[in-house]
Amino acid sequence: MGDNETIIGSTVPQRLPSCFVALDRFLQSPFAVCSSIVRSDKKTEVTSKSSHSLLEMITKILGLKNQSNLIPTITLAELGLDSLMGIEVKQTLERDYEVILSMSEIRSLTVNHLKEISAGNRAAIKETGNTAMQIDILMPFISIPTEVVVYLNDIKQGKPIFLLPPIDGIFDLLTPIAKLLKRPVIGLNWTSDLKDCKTVETAAAYYLNICKNIDSEGNFDVIGYSFGSVIAFEMALQEKVSNLILLDGSPSQLFANIQQYGEKVQAVSENQQQVEALVLLLTQYVSIDYAKTKAELLEINDVDARNVRATEIYLDNKGPRCEPEAIAFAAQAFYQKLKMIHEYRSSKKLDGNVFLIRAEELLLKNVDDSPVTQDYGLSEVITGECTVRTFKGNHKTFLVNNLKPIASVLNEKLC
Repeated sequence: MGDNETIIGSTVPQRLPSCFVALDRFLQSPFAVCSSIVRSDKKTEVTSKSSHSLLEMITKILGLKNQSNLIPTITLAELGLDSLMGIEVKQTLERDYEVILSMSEIRSLTVNHLKEISAGNRAAIKETGNTAMQIDILMPFISIPTEVVVYLNDIKQGKPIFLLPPIDGIFDLLTPIAKLLKRPVIGLNWTSDLKDCKTVETAAAYYLNICKNIDSEGNFDVIGYSFGSVIAFEMALQEKVSNLILLDGSPSQLFANIQQYGEKVQAVSENQQQVEALVLLLTQYVSIDYAKTKAELLEINDVDARNVRATEIYLDNKGPRCEPEAIAFAAQAFYQKLKMIHEYRSSKKLDGNVFLIRAEELLLKNVDDSPVTQDYGLSEVITGECTVRTFKGNHKTFLVNNLKPIASVLNEKLC
């Protein structure tokens, strides 16, 4: 079928001499099952669909209006690329440029890389892959947390501060700040105990019980980042807290973010939504063809069989070894969290104050281009005051680039 350039599933036909050599090696190997494939090169041809420049399309996804002021060496990660934006970028590259990259490679793309890809320069893709190798080393393994409590600094004496992570459940961006705080900082993991959790209210109640077991005095100090800000807000609704601190997040902001993403991917049924979450998870770790993988998984109706196939795709694309249960748990947790945020509406106004530490650059903009409120809509859902401190950067870099100033603000507020 076709010629030697025919590409099926990111592979090209294997020549007959190569097949004989591979077969000879197989016969000498101790393994009962072997396979041999020839991976296709990553393509850079531009299709007729790409009527706008790649840089223009990517900056629009990121919500950046002026691309002329961008530093040529700045990466998409530094420009604020998150998981949901990453999927849009990945779809654009695959659809309009036939470029298949892993999420770590996409995060490492620079403005210069985008211009080179637009021009059809194959060397830019190889350079991206080399840069991403360093990022891949930092990518965590997919695993199921066994303990709900994780200590994020070395301080053991004093009243603890409870910290809720973003939607991926990873504390990497928060740990450096936690180590600069003068009180014990305890991170709250999403464990298998929450596998049947359907609502923000249920998750908040679960975490409050954990907090009470650790600190029976109550009046907790709670910090939530991104997705964690919504759980933290609901915790403060259910139990009066001493301090509620939100890091670049609020219920209305996260709801708007997820709603905009949902409208773009058009995942209507629950089955489609679960597959979308599964594919989104895979793209964070390995290089896959988004459209083909999604189509393949949608054809598998049995959830367990779908998770097994997702694990096979993950391992076939050189993902760190893990069990199907871990991928199933991570995908289900991600899907649950998205759905929880989308369905969450606070039952009443919070009787108290909120301290918001936010990024100067917005995580998203309103669809109608109306201005996003400085306090992310928090003043509308509380009876007290919302104090706002803004730091330069985007949803991620404002933490990385302002460790000491943010830690100083937190210590002043909490100590």
